Amino acid sequence: MTHPPDNILDRLIAEAQADDYALAQRRGPTTRGNPLIAALLFALIGVLLATAFWQRQSVQPVAEQRRAELVERIRVQGERAEAS
Repeated sequence: MTHPPDNILDRLIAEAQADDYALAQRRGPTTRGNPLIAALLFALIGVLLATAFWQRQSVQPVAEQRRAELVERIRVQGERAEAS
């Protein structure tokens, strides 16, 4: 049996090393989780990505139309400013 160190820091380090050694002797869990949960998670991610893509495709024509309207308004305002 070893004598515990007098210094409190050395004692804490020795106890932590002993705990690490004791934990290293034990085997961890061998299961990887439920494959159904993993499949559902991948399906959910796929649905979210598809929804985001679909939403972008449906919004893009409206955004282009709005952009064209704004460009036209800026052009008209520029012509008015030059004329005055």
